[in-house]
This record gives sequence, structure tokens and C-alpha cells, in this order.
Amino acid sequence: MVQFRADKSLKQEGTEIYEVITRNDGINAFYEIRRQLADVPEMSLDEINAEIVKVREERKVKNV
Repeated sequence: MVQFRADKSLKQEGTEIYEVITRNDGINAFYEIRRQLADVPEMSLDEINAEIVKVREERKVKNV
């Protein structure tokens, strides 16, 4: 079982998609996403924190 939080519109979109695809399609899509993510290198905690700082700084500039 996979759970995540999403806003109302995203939940609706997901519901509409899963109404038209088969279980096999869903499983295949899940495994394809996992395969693609496996190609993404892991980030260190320092790299993650640097990304967070960068995004926060960009938000400050936009809000000024």
C-alpha cells in the first residue's frame, strides 16, 4: 500500500486516471517511475540542506 498527502485537485486527477487504467497499467507505471528514480544519484544531507536554502532564498527574492 502506498499513501501520500495531496491537495483536492490532485486527488481528483489521480482518481480519474485510475478509473481508466487497469491494475497492470498502474503497476507498470509504478515500476517505470521506480526505475527512473533509481538512475537519480542520492543526495547527501548537506546537498539537501543547500537545496532548501537556495529555494528559500529564491522565494524571498520573488516576494520582495
